[in-house]
Amino acid sequence: MLADAALERVGLSHLKERPYTRLSGGERQLVLLARILAQEPEVILLDEPTAHLDVRNQVLTLGIVRALADDGMTMIMTTHDPNHALWFGGRAALMKGGRFIAVGRTADVMTEKTLRETYDVDVAVFSIPSHAAAESKLWTAWLHDPD
Repeated sequence: MLADAALERVGLSHLKERPYTRLSGGERQLVLLARILAQEPEVILLDEPTAHLDVRNQVLTLGIVRALADDGMTMIMTTHDPNHALWFGGRAALMKGGRFIAVGRTADVMTEKTLRETYDVDVAVFSIPSHAAAESKLWTAWLHDPD
């Protein structure tokens, strides 16, 4: 059954008998993602899939989204957190006031200059080694007070 396979894919098959209203916010977000997967789409459009989630559930949700993208699913996602785009890589677009500030490879788009222009705050972009794989890096944009 498609629904069972979708729940398994997002790691929630153990909760399939629990009412939706008895799930946490993170679990609900994953159920919504499973619902999309059960429809077998070619492209998934996500509008801020981590909004109102704690850090743990953000990581779980984004991990599943990233795994789907790694498996070849076309994923288009909006976010207000530059770290999400930096974590995914691929292509990104920055918008402000209804116009594009930059579009292209994420590493080229998510720069200190473009993030400053977009958010009107001082920003530092840096990478740190990832514990997940020796050759991978975690990129992050850090908003900071210029004083």
